[in-house]
Amino acid sequence: MSNDIKIIDNFLNQDEFNSIKDVIFGNNFSWYHSPNIAYKNDPHKILESFFVHMIYDEDVIQSRYYDHFAGIFLPKIKQVCEIKSLIRIKTNFYPATENLIEHPPHNDYNFRHLGCIFSMNTCDGFTRFGKNEDQIIGSKENRMIFFDPFILHNSTNTTDAQARININFNFL
Repeated sequence: MSNDIKIIDNFLNQDEFNSIKDVIFGNNFSWYHSPNIAYKNDPHKILESFFVHMIYDEDVIQSRYYDHFAGIFLPKIKQVCEIKSLIRIKTNFYPATENLIEHPPHNDYNFRHLGCIFSMNTCDGFTRFGKNEDQIIGSKENRMIFFDPFILHNSTNTTDAQARININFNFL
């Protein structure tokens, strides 16, 4: 996958999607505050809350939900692209604010790799790809976006839902 972006709506079947949704929107799923959305110690950082739940990070299972998430997502992802090694699975929770806020452009890692963003809910939030505002893809429930996370991209929060929630995957 180069700079190509592939969008698949209805990525999971309804039972699979509901199973993931029940976990993420359930009372037992913990969210942890992260002070940095794009870069550590970013002098331009926008003051807003951002929460994460790390599922898997660099060879370490971080969450009791790993087997559930990996069991549903990884076989489907492997149907679209080859996975040699999983780097990270991370959930993101961007609370709504009165105004839509774009976060700073970033790349996930400083090397070319594969990745995807899965939208848990439909809202006016989006992901922008490319340093020249090349492409904007909205958050739509059960949508998977495949791309190279080395290319610059940025997220937003939302104004028309309680939160924008997505799941990020990075792999080789």
